[in-house]
Amino acid sequence: MLLSIIWGLNDFFVRILNPKNWTRLGDKYQEGEIESVYQKPKMLLSQMTVIGAVLSFPHLLIDLFLIHDYLAALLDTLSIILMVVVYIINEKGYYFHARAIMFILVNILIFLFANFLPVERGVYLIFFAIISLTFPLFSQDHRGLLAFIFLPSILLIVTLILNFNAFDIAKIDGSYFITFVLNMVITTVLIIFSFGFLIRMNQQSQQILERLIKEWNSKNKELEKANAELDRFVYSTSHDLRSPLLSIKGLLNLIKTEESNKKKVEYLDHIEKSVYRQDEFITEILQYSRNTRLDLNPSEICVKDEIEYIVDECKLMGEGKEILFEIDVSPTYMVITDKLRFITIFKNIISNAVKYRDLRKQPKIVISAKSIKNVCSLSIKDNGIGISETYQDTIFDMFFRATENNSGSGLGLYIVKEMVEKLHGSISVNSTERIGSTFLVNIPEKL
Repeated sequence: MLLSIIWGLNDFFVRILNPKNWTRLGDKYQEGEIESVYQKPKMLLSQMTVIGAVLSFPHLLIDLFLIHDYLAALLDTLSIILMVVVYIINEKGYYFHARAIMFILVNILIFLFANFLPVERGVYLIFFAIISLTFPLFSQDHRGLLAFIFLPSILLIVTLILNFNAFDIAKIDGSYFITFVLNMVITTVLIIFSFGFLIRMNQQSQQILERLIKEWNSKNKELEKANAELDRFVYSTSHDLRSPLLSIKGLLNLIKTEESNKKKVEYLDHIEKSVYRQDEFITEILQYSRNTRLDLNPSEICVKDEIEYIVDECKLMGEGKEILFEIDVSPTYMVITDKLRFITIFKNIISNAVKYRDLRKQPKIVISAKSIKNVCSLSIKDNGIGISETYQDTIFDMFFRATENNSGSGLGLYIVKEMVEKLHGSISVNSTERIGSTFLVNIPEKL
């Protein structure tokens, strides 16, 4: 119950003493950022000087007009001036100087108050508030923390030993109930605020630590994935680059010893296929490199125009001439996306559909696009050889080949998935062997 009351009071004072209301340092404050942990003590110092100046003012009025204690009024005035000076120094960016000046001079002022004024005023209570403020303001400076806990403690002990009269002067008699209550309230407020501040600092530090751990774990997983992909990439790339060259080398040796022109032409056809395969593989490596290296470059494109351009390119391939293409896309459908990645994605998917067509039937590819809640949903459906259900979860892995007669590099669909994710989209496949495959790509209409 007591903790709930303390926490409620702390929340009340925190709302009143919002940094944005009291200090320009609050303009740099960002919740949840590491910098704010170091910024908060600086803001707290400005807040405390404002509180000190504001609470010293009622003391000044009481001493001048109610008690007529002009010595106390002079000390009140010095306290207000000190708070204003420290506030200005801190706001100028000299936090360490401002902090040292405040704690040294405030301790001296409280010592003077406690010994010049009657003990009934309860000025000595503020020593406890100063000690509590030392913890949040010197939490990162252990030497300063010890020094400024030691200083008010020694001054308080000296004051008690000398019976609140270190200077042996006569004190004005009177009723000091109001000032005692005021000093008690000041002390209580500052203690609650100090420990509430420490609790909040601890909570924020814990949140930052948890966030950093999550980020580190996430980056560690990404690094492990990148290392695994790099190993596979080096192994498969070296094999796939060397294989066509070895094939060409062997065919050239056969040509040298072959007398039949017909056989030589046949060997040259095989060399042409090997060169084409090599060029295709190098193109895919370049696509992979561009996707990882280049930033997004959004521009407005007509979906139908780009798909027709890709289809026309595929028809120029020897295998693409026999494909029946159907395009179901509105000629006015426009999206804002990265044009190069968009073309590469659909070129790879459509090229795969052409490459793995079913020769036992009329090859057909149906391409459609529609808008669903600000998402461009594109479907590429073919009636090709299909993909076994066993492999459908892994076809987007690097260098994965889904069929035994696959002559590709295994990079195509991996690049497609990486590019789709780069466009903040998603890709999925639904396929049945000997019936065909449907690739569904969803990307934002406005990147």
